[in-house]
Amino acid sequence: MDAAVDSYLPRYFAPRVYQKRPELVERIHALMQWQDARGYAQLVRGMTERLDSHDVLDDVRVPAFVIAGAEDTISKPRLRAAADAMCAKFMVFSHGGHLPVWEAPDATADALLSFAQRARG
Repeated sequence: MDAAVDSYLPRYFAPRVYQKRPELVERIHALMQWQDARGYAQLVRGMTERLDSHDVLDDVRVPAFVIAGAEDTISKPRLRAAADAMCAKFMVFSHGGHLPVWEAPDATADALLSFAQRARG
């Protein structure tokens, strides 16, 4: 898992998290190290081999909410395209990276609760 951690962990968070919240980085580091290396390799292989499915998102007819971090270098552009395809509400956390639920758990929970309440009517 060392190679996976070394490759992915530096890209998961907004830069300020690595400086200001080393305990969070260490927690995710420990979670990554705990993963089965063969399973993780299969996950990465699957992500690289998956077919683009944005065309099926046009058919989504339920309330949808997509959250991204402004400093997400991994998937923010794809998340925006997915949200647009579904006509979903799209929210960007201004100081977040790839893991806003870890970086800003209260703000993430508040945003999800607000969305759920509006979707429920």
